[in-house]
Amino acid sequence: RQIYWPITVFIIHPLVIFVLLKKMSLSTDCKVGYVCQTVISMFFDFYNSFLHQFYTLAPFPIIICTGILCSDSAQPAFLMTILAFFTDAMCVPLVFLMMRIHQKMLVYSSPLKIGASSQVFLDFIIGLLILTTNTVY
Repeated sequence: RQIYWPITVFIIHPLVIFVLLKKMSLSTDCKVGYVCQTVISMFFDFYNSFLHQFYTLAPFPIIICTGILCSDSAQPAFLMTILAFFTDAMCVPLVFLMMRIHQKMLVYSSPLKIGASSQVFLDFIIGLLILTTNTVY
């Protein structure tokens, strides 16, 4: 894990962002969605692999935390809430992308086709529901 996070955070994710931004055939809204997904994944990898490294000892209900934030004064519930937030936040751009791509595939006269402002509103509501289902510390 000590080798994994610097490679992904400093090499792979920035390379993906560079390729996405240089891709001409991709629409702007899809570029924004994919870049947001990659940035959130970068933050998740940094938090989960460097700041809060936890290991489960199966079959025991034991979690060992060895990251920088894992100290005697750190509240485990708070650390897990941050982890849950990043995990849930990674779903929001994917919901946005699924909605956009689905709407682009529909025929213009389809009754399922909705406007761009309605899509943004639905994505906002779905994202809010995803992020508020976290355990509040």
